[in-house]
Amino acid sequence: MKPQLIENFPEADYHKHPAISRSGLVEILNSPAHFKANRETPREPTDAMEEGTALHRLLLEPDRFLETVAKGPDCARNKTEWKEFEANNPSKICLKPAQYDAALGQAQAWKSHRLYSEAVAGASFETTLFWQMEGLECKARLDIMSPHGWVLDYKTYGGREPLRTEWDCRRYVSDNLLHVQGAWYLDASSLVTGKTFDRFYIIVIEKKPPFGIRVLELKEDAIAKGREIYTAAFRTYADCVRQNYWPCYPEEVLPISLTDRAANT
Repeated sequence: MKPQLIENFPEADYHKHPAISRSGLVEILNSPAHFKANRETPREPTDAMEEGTALHRLLLEPDRFLETVAKGPDCARNKTEWKEFEANNPSKICLKPAQYDAALGQAQAWKSHRLYSEAVAGASFETTLFWQMEGLECKARLDIMSPHGWVLDYKTYGGREPLRTEWDCRRYVSDNLLHVQGAWYLDASSLVTGKTFDRFYIIVIEKKPPFGIRVLELKEDAIAKGREIYTAAFRTYADCVRQNYWPCYPEEVLPISLTDRAANT
């Protein structure tokens, strides 16, 4: 398969495509067995996942947002009124009024940010990439691919503590392996297009007012660490595919002590 860049590739088709993605490699880090189980038994979308999908539609495909997202009645989801609303909108993401209004507020907050105009000028949205590594198919779907050599990705944030300090932001990136995503996306973009993509921005949008925006740019050392992690995960994936063997956790007994200093940090 030759490297491909595809515009307007259907989202559902992308998720069904068997190529390995960044999220698949992150699952491999849990264990190959977890990756295989999740691939064979897809998860039902949660409220949080649907909120995220709706916001992505609003930011990246505003016309589709109106077609695919509906503002439901202000009642519990187990009420007859809500169930009737869902039945009348079977192909739409049905949000509660507060969720729907929050998406509008989040979008407006980002559009008011000083980086917004430069980030979206001449950019491609929801760009799908396919390529091969070691004869195995790989894929990525980019929120924003900028002609400046940037890749930008939207994240929503509902943590209890705001991302106020650099330490908070570093922990957020590390805990969510966003440096792995950055390396995967930048390497894929450069490979598929033949151009240099070397800046990865994470647009973090808070879920609640004031819908604070935190723009994080991963430095070269963070991208290098992410590349190291995804390369090791891909090697594990390739071995599992070739051997058709998907192990879970190590079988050795792991002694645990709660008196270790590390356990209290």
